[in-house]
Amino acid sequence: MNLDTLKSFIPKSITLKLDAAKMNALLQEAIAGQQNITQASIVCEDGSLQLSASLLLAGTRMVYTTRLGLDDITLTPDQRSISFRRLEPDNLSGSGPVAMLMAWFIKTIVCGLFGVDIAASSLSSLDGLVIEKNRVTADLDKLGLTARIQQAAAEKTAKLVKEQAELRLPDGFKGIAARVALQAALPTLMQKASALALQRIQVTNLRITAAEGLTGDLMLAKAENEPVESQPMSSSTT
Repeated sequence: MNLDTLKSFIPKSITLKLDAAKMNALLQEAIAGQQNITQASIVCEDGSLQLSASLLLAGTRMVYTTRLGLDDITLTPDQRSISFRRLEPDNLSGSGPVAMLMAWFIKTIVCGLFGVDIAASSLSSLDGLVIEKNRVTADLDKLGLTARIQQAAAEKTAKLVKEQAELRLPDGFKGIAARVALQAALPTLMQKASALALQRIQVTNLRITAAEGLTGDLMLAKAENEPVESQPMSSSTT
């Protein structure tokens, strides 16, 4: 089994899924130790996410609730961002705790959707987070998430290719020798997957439902001048 054959197993898409239970577990992990934010939760509704938290504002504890619709996740070479519609605009958007809550909310969604370790994704700055009257936008580069998304996409791709390669080993190649050859080819394959993830991934078919949470497809476009057709397959991130 040569490298060109392995390339043919690179998937066209990977299914992304983040349900409410996982969302809330990640959010609790994200805000652990935060004095100004406690008791945060996310409720999935059809078409939107309801975010609630107990915030300490000017020495007073209050419950803050807002609803957000996910507009877009852009992962082009020129722009890497995530954008939400504010379905219930309020006058607290400029406050520190609300901005911090929004930042952790966005990190929860991004890390959960792509399978990024949220514990390793610190929030040292709110630079890149823009809260407007009707929209919340975050620059994924400035929040330190782009490289982690790319790495996660590359790892998922390589894992799927390896699984397909092992399933499709010809009868004459099954055994120790074939697996040694496959392991030897994987570093090159990983580079190929990483190149695709770095430059050519896009997220499509984003949906929010009460039953399934947040779902979408991570598309891996075929590289230019790539002669081998990729085979479609999918894998949930959960």
